[in-house]
Amino acid sequence: MQFGLAMPHEGNADARAFSREQKAGALLAFRVRALGCLVIGLTLMLRASGEALAFYLGMLGLLVLTGWLFYQTTRTRWSAWRRTMRWARFALVAADMAIITAALIAPAPGTPEAWPHAMQLRLGNVGFLFLFLAFSGLSYSPGLALWAGFAAGGAWLLGVIWILGEGESFTRGAGDFAAMEIDGIIATLLDPNYVSVISAAQEALLLLLVGAVIASAVWRGRRQALRQIGAARERATLARYFSPDLAAELTQGAAGLEELKVSEATILFADIFGFTRLAEAMTPEETIAFLREFHALATAEVFANRGTLNKFIGDEVMASFGAIHPMERAPAAALACAAGIARRVYDWSEARVARGLPPVQVGIGVHFGKVVVGNIGDSRCLELAVLGDVVNIASRLQERTREENAAIVASVDLLEAAGRDVPELAPLLAAFAPLPGESVRGKLGAVRCAALPGGADFFPVH
Repeated sequence: MQFGLAMPHEGNADARAFSREQKAGALLAFRVRALGCLVIGLTLMLRASGEALAFYLGMLGLLVLTGWLFYQTTRTRWSAWRRTMRWARFALVAADMAIITAALIAPAPGTPEAWPHAMQLRLGNVGFLFLFLAFSGLSYSPGLALWAGFAAGGAWLLGVIWILGEGESFTRGAGDFAAMEIDGIIATLLDPNYVSVISAAQEALLLLLVGAVIASAVWRGRRQALRQIGAARERATLARYFSPDLAAELTQGAAGLEELKVSEATILFADIFGFTRLAEAMTPEETIAFLREFHALATAEVFANRGTLNKFIGDEVMASFGAIHPMERAPAAALACAAGIARRVYDWSEARVARGLPPVQVGIGVHFGKVVVGNIGDSRCLELAVLGDVVNIASRLQERTREENAAIVASVDLLEAAGRDVPELAPLLAAFAPLPGESVRGKLGAVRCAALPGGADFFPVH
């Protein structure tokens, strides 16, 4: 069980994220405490006045101050002070319980001298200790919550012992009551100077047990928060390498990816024309920067159209639409993505030429149909694979863009499906020209396709 508010290995990302949650919890606890003290103060104005009211308002002010100091101890950035601040938090919790107990047990100024001190225990005010004990649950520290229970119970017992040493206060043990008649027991219990040590011990025990329950709940919540922080970190890390839907799937354990499944999907391949020739004129650093720029614009379009980025293969990008999860109008989304990539690369090329750099042209192939999706590899290295004839054809269509000097080559089946799903794509579809021949290299059977000329004046449809 972790004591205090600091995490081990505070330099790592999870610790920093959890530290932010702890600070937020401490700030929330301070705000709730301040609001609670305000409500109690307004209530006291209806029940007390004069010196007594000033006394109780002063105690409430002290509790607001200790709450503020507690919050400030969570904000230190000096590692040398962190251990000191942890102990300071424990001291402040003990001070809270001492202040509350003093406010509940000590007679307020102006209390008549005839008022028996023991009567302070008959007012049912121990509930305020439970209220402030509950604030420890916002600390994200089970150790601090447990300590709050100890401090509350201990402060209450010390207050009862103090009352027993004052004036006419007295107590009786179980043996004493056993020897009394019923009238004597009633008279003793009704005596304003009588102090029930058994009741005080029960109240102290309840404070301790409630503190233990809160500590258990905080411990459980802490573990859940750490798991959520870890999962968020894993999703953020995976999102740097995979599309959002695939990152979520992998974070959840990818149980659904262990078994191969057949789905209808649209596959897109995009590749830079003459990349080898371009790379020969660049340094390794410039080559990496070039690829990152191309990958960034391609990725932006894939994600904008709800696609899955399957892989980078050098200067080639493979994306799928509807392969992992069923997707409505996948052909239209893939075609819009292809048009977006082509337009982005066209603009990028124009900007490069303006800077005196060689132009860039992209070739994109798109096809749709049945694919097989699932993990391949072994337990040490897995890869989510999208396999099937559709993938091969999309890759071959991408290669054919070089032969036709086209920005996009898509199967006619895909274009027709996209037009049926999204009629607004008609202007884009009209820019495609049918290609002669009905076969793709390496593919038996007819595959009709059409091409969009490179550098065509069109805008992507989203």
